[in-house]
Amino acid sequence: MMKGYIKKINIRRFFPLVAIALVVLFILSFITAYLLYQKSENLSKINTQYSLLSDRFDELEGNSEDLTKYARLYAATGDTQHRETYNQILAIRLGEAPRPQDYGRTYWNLNKKTRAARHSPGEKINFQESLWQLPMTSGEAAKVQKSEIAFDQLVSLEKKAIALIDKIIQGEGNKEHAVNP
Repeated sequence: MMKGYIKKINIRRFFPLVAIALVVLFILSFITAYLLYQKSENLSKINTQYSLLSDRFDELEGNSEDLTKYARLYAATGDTQHRETYNQILAIRLGEAPRPQDYGRTYWNLNKKTRAARHSPGEKINFQESLWQLPMTSGEAAKVQKSEIAFDQLVSLEKKAIALIDKIIQGEGNKEHAVNP
């Protein structure tokens, strides 16, 4: 039965059918490639956004650690350079001072001269506002809100400690009050 069917296929009909099949396959391949390209672009955009958000969260953590470190150093040593560094970090974070180019976790580990040479001043950018401009999930947004509250509480506590150390250094406060408020 198959032999008879194969013999009945006319070459004049066979080649146009193959050509049509090839054109359909080409069109389907093109559509598939286009859809894959779009998905790839979307994934690339999502990956870039995730990377930016991850970098900002890393900066958030680093800033908090640096602020606490310099508040503690000031409390332990009374060296006003530590208080000034604390205030600079806070001013940059709040957008009151220019944010240095390539500002990252290691910035404050460099000496002043190296920081000035490697990191030119940038724009004044409020960190929290710039963070909220990034796309994030509702879970991430909730964590950002929670971190903002914790940050505000920590800065308030650190500022009180710095003010108390200032009073002690000026002879207006006593160390006993600082240890047992």
